[in-house]
Amino acid sequence: MILIVVELLIVFLFFQYTTYGQELARDSATILWNDMGWLVGFIGFGLIVPFLIEFRGVTKGWNNAVPIVRLDGLGCLRLF
Repeated sequence: MILIVVELLIVFLFFQYTTYGQELARDSATILWNDMGWLVGFIGFGLIVPFLIEFRGVTKGWNNAVPIVRLDGLGCLRLF
């Protein structure tokens, strides 16, 4: 869980650096932060969703030795 928090911190520090950095860095930040594929794919599913899954496991515990994420009958993600 700590590694995911560090990754989130690094990504947002990178955002701060590129926002207030050189012109080329600002252009790169504009391209990345206005791209829904980057935001939803990398930030959302790559960092935030795993963090929430880990956080749930740390706070409530796991039901079995290996956490399994799957869709239930209503199409919602569930942890088993």
